[in-house]
Amino acid sequence: MKTPRINIFPPRTRRFAVAIILLLAVKPAKTAPVVWSGVDASNNVNTNWSDANNWTGGTPGPANDTYFFETGANGIQKIVNNIVDGNTKILSLQYGNTNGFHTTQINPGATLMVSNNAAANIVFVGTGTDNGASQTSYSAMTGSGSFTVADTNTGSLFVVQQGSINNGSHLATLDLSGLASFNLTAGRLMVGSANPGSAGSNWLCGTLYLAGTNNIRVNGASPAIDVGDCISNGGTNHVYLGQTNVIFADSMTIAHSKATCTLAFNPVLAGSNPTLYLAGNTNSRVSALAIGDFSAQSTSASTTSGNVDFSGGTVNAQVDSCYIGRGQTGNGSGPTSGTLRLGAGMFNVNTLNVGYVSVSSAVGGVSGTFSVTNGTLMVNCNLDRKS
Repeated sequence: MKTPRINIFPPRTRRFAVAIILLLAVKPAKTAPVVWSGVDASNNVNTNWSDANNWTGGTPGPANDTYFFETGANGIQKIVNNIVDGNTKILSLQYGNTNGFHTTQINPGATLMVSNNAAANIVFVGTGTDNGASQTSYSAMTGSGSFTVADTNTGSLFVVQQGSINNGSHLATLDLSGLASFNLTAGRLMVGSANPGSAGSNWLCGTLYLAGTNNIRVNGASPAIDVGDCISNGGTNHVYLGQTNVIFADSMTIAHSKATCTLAFNPVLAGSNPTLYLAGNTNSRVSALAIGDFSAQSTSASTTSGNVDFSGGTVNAQVDSCYIGRGQTGNGSGPTSGTLRLGAGMFNVNTLNVGYVSVSSAVGGVSGTFSVTNGTLMVNCNLDRKS
């Protein structure tokens, strides 16, 4: 007599259970973070990312948050101490070194990709804490490879900043000027402007040098590119463009509140005619470009100063509304200034506001300067100076 066959699940239920198991199997789980230790590098073996001996937690992969702190740092700036020796994909990246320097080389043909879909810091340069008014953190990337950051979540952030409760020489720097290619897709690009007013986010200071060729697209909340922004006390911030730059952003502010900020071509590129193409992400034009914008404040005695200097290269900018110097909305005495210098190329704007006084009762002085060397300013609708 045959033994009867017993089904634990009916056939349809059994197939469903298998499908669930397969679905879970292909979804990578977030694993423990990996931290650069440079053990083999310190033993003069190699400095490769692919060598597990150079890491605490194993070699970095698609499910790993990847960190560079003090261990394995170099005592000399811009000396390569870690090498991306092949295509590598990671979940997030932080350079948070407080002593020494990290310089990442990306080898020819290799790409370091930071890929995520979370509303979080996908790249962070700086400690993210208050390490004192003199804390600096300098990191660099170099080589003929490519650095790609991809997160389409509108809440994702690419951040360069160091903050302190006290004013001082603290600064976070990310120097990509020795790198061939940089590609960024994220919610917001923030230099000295992330989480203003929170712990470790006062007197925010950051400097970002872009790579040789740069493609940047941001889709987050306004301003999607935010350089210098703090509701308490602002710092000094810089962004330097590379040889070739393409930027798509719906909103962009240089010196948002209580900060002194500069956007310019890297001075080392003088004479090489660097270029910038600037347009909107959603539409063909940047909806709002502000240079020196103090309108979020009403009673501050601080200073806001924004400087955008395109005189060293060629620009093709498509903008809807632009403010060059935009004042406070109340009786605050703090002054606001904005400067835009255009060299070769075209700055095409629908509405241009220069030295804009937000309300007639405002007290703080407002100044705006626009200069054109050998390019073209095209104002399609309104050129306004409200006073």
